[in-house]
Amino acid sequence: GALERPARAPARRRSWVGAALRVGAATTAGGVAAAVGAYYWDPSVRRAVTFWSRVGPIAGHYVFAQKWHASDPEAQRREYERLHDVYAPASLEVVLELRGLLVKFGQQLSSRPELVPHQYVVAFRRLQERISG
Repeated sequence: GALERPARAPARRRSWVGAALRVGAATTAGGVAAAVGAYYWDPSVRRAVTFWSRVGPIAGHYVFAQKWHASDPEAQRREYERLHDVYAPASLEVVLELRGLLVKFGQQLSSRPELVPHQYVVAFRRLQERISG
């Protein structure tokens, strides 16, 4: 033979790992796009994201303090007092920002000193004065 065909290279198999990674990346990208779209176009999603992005770190700090000072009740009490001083005004800001049912909930808590620390009662009493009707 004058003209022989060159030998073909073996067909490259696609690994299932590569395929899984591509599917995973596409699914993740789609999920992120859906979440971003929901955040911008759905006020209830935006409200939930705002709430948890503000309240989650507060709750996390209390849980951390509980675990960190578990063996020393007096240190735990002091840390809680410090956290109440810091987070009662921050919690009031969240309530005022998001309004709605949170205002009513805060108003109720302000009249129940046996349920929440004093700093929260004082902060949430402002809801009685600032929010009418």
